[in-house]
Amino acid sequence: MKPDMSRILRCKDCTGNCLRKETGTWVCSSCERSTTDLQMDLPKEETLVDATRKASEDFEAISCECLRKMCAVAEETLGEKHFVVFHTQLLLFRRHLVDANKVLGDEALIEQMKSDLHIFKRRLFLPAYLLFRRLEKWVEAYAPELRYVLLPEAVYKLVKALGRSSFMGDAVTLALQYFAVNRAAFGDHNREAQLFRTLLAQHPEARAELAESCLRPGCGKKADRLCKNCGLATYCCVPCEARDRGEHGYLCITATGRKIPNHGQQLPPPPPEELDEDE
Repeated sequence: MKPDMSRILRCKDCTGNCLRKETGTWVCSSCERSTTDLQMDLPKEETLVDATRKASEDFEAISCECLRKMCAVAEETLGEKHFVVFHTQLLLFRRHLVDANKVLGDEALIEQMKSDLHIFKRRLFLPAYLLFRRLEKWVEAYAPELRYVLLPEAVYKLVKALGRSSFMGDAVTLALQYFAVNRAAFGDHNREAQLFRTLLAQHPEARAELAESCLRPGCGKKADRLCKNCGLATYCCVPCEARDRGEHGYLCITATGRKIPNHGQQLPPPPPEELDEDE
C-alpha cells in the first residue's frame, strides 16, 4: 500500500516534513525524528481541514482575503505538501475567476472602460491564470498521477472564461496542453474535449498574452517578475511595478486585505534601493 500523501505535516524540530507510516509512527524526511500522533499538530490539521470544507460549502460568502489567510496558515502549519494547501489554493483560484466573471457582467462598467477594456480584463483574469499555474506545479511536484483528476474542472472553467474574454491565445495554449490526455481519459465527446477542439480549430495561430508581458500600460516588455505583495501581477522591473501601483492596488489582494489608493492618488513608491535594483 502506498503511503497516504495527505498525511504529511511539518516537523517541529527542523524544516523537513513528517510522513505518517502504516504503523502510526511519524518520521521526518530530513532529521529522521520519530514521533507519535499525540506529539503532532493533528488538532490544527483537523481545524484547517474543517475550515476548508466549510469554505467550499459556503463559497459564495467567502472573500479572496479570507482565502489568502487560509492558504498562508495552511502552508505554515501543515507544510506545502499537504493536500489542504492545494485545496485552499484551488478555492482561491475559483474565487478570483468567479469575481472576474461577475465584474465583466456589469454592462455599465464595461461601457465606461471602453478603450481600456482589454487591459482591464487582463488585470481581472491574470490572478486566476497565475494561480492555476501554481496548482499545476503543486500537482506535478506532489501528486503527478492525479493531474487529470484534480485539474480538469479548473482548466475547463479557465479556458472557457479566457475564450469568452478574447484571450484566445492563452485559452488555446491551455487547450492544446490538456486536449490529448483529457481526450484519452474521458473520451472524445465530453465537454472539455469539445470546447478544446473548437478553440484549436478556430484560433490555430492565436498567441498567449496574459502573463507574457509587463502589466504596466505602455510598457510591453517581457515580464520576468511578479508583484512583490500579491504575486499575481507580472512586471518587467521594479520601477514598472512601482508606477503601476495606483492601478494594480485595487486588485492587489493579500492575507491582510488590499490597499486601495484614494481617487487620483498613487500608492507610495517602494524605497529608493528597490527602484535601483533593476537599473
